[in-house]
Amino acid sequence: MFCKHSQSSVKPLQDPHDRRKISFREESVAYGLCSLFFIFWVIVLCIKHAQFKYYDWDLALSSNILWSLSQGHFFSSLLGAHFLANHANYIAFLIAPIFKIFPHPLTLVFLKVLSFSLASFMVYKIARKPLGFIPAVALMGAYFIYPANISAIWFDFDFENFSALAFLLLFYFFFEGNLKFFLWTC
Repeated sequence: MFCKHSQSSVKPLQDPHDRRKISFREESVAYGLCSLFFIFWVIVLCIKHAQFKYYDWDLALSSNILWSLSQGHFFSSLLGAHFLANHANYIAFLIAPIFKIFPHPLTLVFLKVLSFSLASFMVYKIARKPLGFIPAVALMGAYFIYPANISAIWFDFDFENFSALAFLLLFYFFFEGNLKFFLWTC
């Protein structure tokens, strides 16, 4: 009369609104962790700046280059040459308008930490679909504490710090099948 599996094998359909709530909560956890990472490093690096602990020329040189660029000049007074004579830092053209609004070396430090924070979120987004929430958050945490990343954050400033975010955005847009944003990221 009744099938013995009739009640246990039939599962109610999951409400799409519930799935969106769970996804929103999970994304909120990832956003929260990235925000904590960002706030921690901004505070630490502001203290480092206030105590004159930046020991290399890279932050000063990058600030000089971006200040010159934001004024419409390509010549660096510290290099004594065109700023691309040192390295081909084309991303400086994208950062120069921000530096024009906020002309301070800490702007570069802020952007560097923001880049690492967004890159860690992209690690989460890439890993979320194939692995699930917990492994994706674990990978994001591993990205936070990876020694090479900590060293790059602690070091003065390099334009190469933005490359991790660019590569992870490429992977994300490729996996999502979004050719338009993939090409824009290239």
